[in-house]
Amino acid sequence: MSLNEPECSLVPFHNFSPVLKSLRVVSSILRCSQIFDLICSLPLLGDLSIMSFGARNDVDDVTTFKPSASPVLNGTLALHLPQGMEFTTRRLLALPNGLHFRKLVCNWWLKEDLQWIAALLAGCPDTLEQVDIECCRSRTFLRFPFWDQYLTETFACFRNYMGGFNRLV
Repeated sequence: MSLNEPECSLVPFHNFSPVLKSLRVVSSILRCSQIFDLICSLPLLGDLSIMSFGARNDVDDVTTFKPSASPVLNGTLALHLPQGMEFTTRRLLALPNGLHFRKLVCNWWLKEDLQWIAALLAGCPDTLEQVDIECCRSRTFLRFPFWDQYLTETFACFRNYMGGFNRLV
């Protein structure tokens, strides 16, 4: 988004349909806070898919995100975030009603994403039935020292949260 472009707003879609149960957001210009303002305005939202390509993250307001209400979020969570999962995951975990997803589908782009995937797993341990993780940039990952040990420790952490995987891609 250049300095001359007007700010894109999702406000017209807030409370668009109080019975909406599924939302897919694909964007390269929306800030994480804009997406979550929309999500929090949909009380029966169960399935959520976020695909963000180069979107701006709101570094300053990650810790100040404190919504008063949140949707049920009891279906599928799909995340495709090549810029990293931290900002989206922090907001999901900050939702007042917690997470109750049955299925998690995510693309793993950055080394740091593993800790955020683990946090999502820990956020809905009683409801999660299926986990699909796709490693998207394996050549990049091979450059990190001690990578095999890191993967072994991380997946052991996942197993502790989940009691095992249904599927790991």
